[in-house]
Amino acid sequence: MKGIKLFTPPLASLLLLAACGETDDAEHRTTPIGFSTRVTETGTTRAEEITTANLTSMGILASFTGQTNFDGANVTPGFMYNQPVTKNGTTWTYTPLKYWPNNPEDKVSFFAYAPYNATGVTLSGADHTGYPYLTYEVPAAEANQTDLLASLPLLDKNGENLTFTMKHALTKVNIIVKDGESDDTPKVLNSFTLKAKSQGRLTYTTNGFNWNTNVSPTTTYTITQSNFNVVKGSTTTIATLYLIPDKTDATFSMEYTVHGTIETGGIPPPVHTVTVTDKPMPEASEWKAGEEVNYTITIKKAGVEIDADTGNTWEEDTNNHADIKTYIAGDLKLGDYYYSDGTYSDGGLRAVNMTTGKCLLENPVPDPESGKTCVGIVFYAGKHPTDDCTYTTKDGDNMENLQGYAVSLDNLGEVFQTGGWILFSGPSQAKYVVGTSTDLNDYKGYTNTHLIESTAIERGIWSTSYFHLPYKVLNSFTPLAPSATSGWYMPSAGQVQDLYKYRIALRSSLTKLGKKMTGSTSSTYTYWTSTEVDANNAYKFDYFNGDNGHLSIYGKTGRDATRPVFTF
Repeated sequence: MKGIKLFTPPLASLLLLAACGETDDAEHRTTPIGFSTRVTETGTTRAEEITTANLTSMGILASFTGQTNFDGANVTPGFMYNQPVTKNGTTWTYTPLKYWPNNPEDKVSFFAYAPYNATGVTLSGADHTGYPYLTYEVPAAEANQTDLLASLPLLDKNGENLTFTMKHALTKVNIIVKDGESDDTPKVLNSFTLKAKSQGRLTYTTNGFNWNTNVSPTTTYTITQSNFNVVKGSTTTIATLYLIPDKTDATFSMEYTVHGTIETGGIPPPVHTVTVTDKPMPEASEWKAGEEVNYTITIKKAGVEIDADTGNTWEEDTNNHADIKTYIAGDLKLGDYYYSDGTYSDGGLRAVNMTTGKCLLENPVPDPESGKTCVGIVFYAGKHPTDDCTYTTKDGDNMENLQGYAVSLDNLGEVFQTGGWILFSGPSQAKYVVGTSTDLNDYKGYTNTHLIESTAIERGIWSTSYFHLPYKVLNSFTPLAPSATSGWYMPSAGQVQDLYKYRIALRSSLTKLGKKMTGSTSSTYTYWTSTEVDANNAYKFDYFNGDNGHLSIYGKTGRDATRPVFTF
């Protein structure tokens, strides 16, 4: 399916918008703040989806931070709070007018959602500090649901044209009914309901937003269509639901009638009622923000079958195309077993979408080689384009022709042990800027980890009395990495994000070894990365066990696990 990308370019034909507020002394009187919107439509747009024609409102929050950058703390949306911006015809307006700060060094950060004041949306308070959030409770009736949008934040702006990139925040779930018989037996779908998460909290982040649905109860969603005649040979979409992107515990129930006997039909035909109760949605399907999932339910005389068509990009950048790679058994690839003697064997991957991580595996998945000790699973083959690390082997030799990267079979550290980056409640001397890469997508975990070590040695504090995970990764993690590799290190934020993206293929191989990779035992199923934020904070990856994993910022003393990796 062609996707939708919603963004707000500064078009000359669009009206600049403006209003006065709490920071009157800090505003220009000649440069109003302007916003505009445009939706790139697809050929398969449904009436419920937001398009250029039907988008008529959005709400904006903005924080004035003076001459400091927005840091996600101690800042409220006092500059604008749920400011409605509406479209009349082709003109966008809002009131009262708001102007850019007078001092060009002052900064304002903006966050948006749409539609304005949508049913079910509750914003964080005007006195809330840090990144704003909204809680969303999905209306139970299909007819009352809406296509909810949230923007990428526009941070630290002054005097420029603003371009919001809006993202679809929900999962679009299509329910399709198909007749599964070759005869003319009439069938009528009397009712259909879907049970799933009822609410979630969407929190804006530096790079977008994430969902937290841990405490969300389930609710039963009803569709508009009822008493639907299932025509011989037909395939019909009977419902489109906009749901919280978390499929955990999702089930469906339905009732339909078959006229005639189950075997052959009858004259006069009796009515046979078939009831399906709380049938789980297919395990292989995932619900992600901005993605569309099609469930085809084949109705037969004696029961139903359900298939999922996942990975349809509802929101697609048409300038980017999926990178599909295919493999044969002898290729080095994602999911291969890596052994203590430096050899590897086939893990069963035959094709992978490098953009989404979805994969095709050999059935059955090959076993690891007998008589060898597997120490890791390959998670990326070849040298990653963002990796500029200078590697040496454990024996001290330069590594020039990198073959790939492998992840360990087990976690290092768990929740409620002695610390994360730094010993929990340890000496304050360990809290300083190390200087690791801050890029959230690079493969510089090796350099990051050894930089933690070298700066600590310079300060005379390289020990478990100060550091926890970095020290243990480099000095005591077992099994030992092969001598021709880089040795174990803490993965960067980019490497952990790829471990998550390719988790299906990786877990397939790990399962063969009786292992798993689902995050720490904490309630957030977390893994530490080696990517630093500042003197006190670094990045963790939360909810590695589910469909809504994401990077988060934590204090370096936070107690959780990491998943060591090595380069070979």
